[in-house]
Amino acid sequence: MRYAADSKFIQAIYSFVTGPTRALFYALVIGAVAIGLYLPIRDFYVAYRTNDILTRQVAVRDSYNSALQDEVDGYLSQEGIEQSARKLGMVLPGETRIEVTGQDDADADKASGAGSGSVMTSGEVSDAEQAVAQETPWYLSVLDTLFFFDGVEGQTTSSTGESAGE
Repeated sequence: MRYAADSKFIQAIYSFVTGPTRALFYALVIGAVAIGLYLPIRDFYVAYRTNDILTRQVAVRDSYNSALQDEVDGYLSQEGIEQSARKLGMVLPGETRIEVTGQDDADADKASGAGSGSVMTSGEVSDAEQAVAQETPWYLSVLDTLFFFDGVEGQTTSSTGESAGE
C-alpha cells in the first residue's frame, strides 16, 4: 500500500514548505494574497474617487441651476420686470430718470452682483467643475498613483434641464 508521504511530488512540496526554501514559500503566499486583495481594493478606490468627484461636480452644477432658477423667478415678478426695465433706461409714467456717476468700483461690483463669490456664467461653471477634479489633497494624490487612478476622463456632468424631483 502506498501512502501520500511515499510520493516524490508530495515529498518535494513538503521539503519546499518546511525546508531551507520556507522563506521563499511564505513570500510567494504573501505575494499571491497581496495581488488577490489589490485588484478589488483598486476597483473600490477608483469607484469611490469617481463618485466623489462627480458628486461635487453635480453640486456645482445644481448650485448654478438654482441660481439661474432664482434669477428667472425674479424676472417673472412685477418688481423684477420693473428692475429689468430700469436697467435698460426705461421709467414708469410720472418718474424721472436720474443717472449717478462717480460710483466707486466696489459699490459697482456689489450692485452688479460681481464679487459675491457665486458662479455667474456657464463657462465659469465648467471651469469650476474641472477645478473640482483637480482639487486633490496630497494623500489622495499618493493613493491615485498607487491605484493608477487617472481621473474622471469622459465622465462629466451634464444638465438635462430636469430636476431630480420631477
